[in-house]
Amino acid sequence: MKKFWLVVTCAALLTGCAQKVYEAAPTPGEAAPKFGKVVSIKVTKAGEVFYNKKAVSVDELAGELNRLPKDDTAVCYDREEGDRDAPPVALEVIRKITDARLAVRLSREECP
Repeated sequence: MKKFWLVVTCAALLTGCAQKVYEAAPTPGEAAPKFGKVVSIKVTKAGEVFYNKKAVSVDELAGELNRLPKDDTAVCYDREEGDRDAPPVALEVIRKITDARLAVRLSREECP
């Protein structure tokens, strides 16, 4: 049940920011939306946060995200799968992405 609420919470948080990505989703035959800059964020199962492969604190991450241009930047978010629920920092990271009003793509594989 815990996982269900985490998924629901994350989905609710992402709805507002990710809506721009979904609205811009191409119809068959159209090209996917292009972003001038794509940044990567990874959260490990141990709770470490990486921004473009550099270890950062959640506050440092927020500062970096808030400096990015909103209309031309997308975030590729990757969280390591563990044998337990996501670390608490994962929800904080999602909040920082949505607070920065950036488009986001959730990835099952490590982001480039």
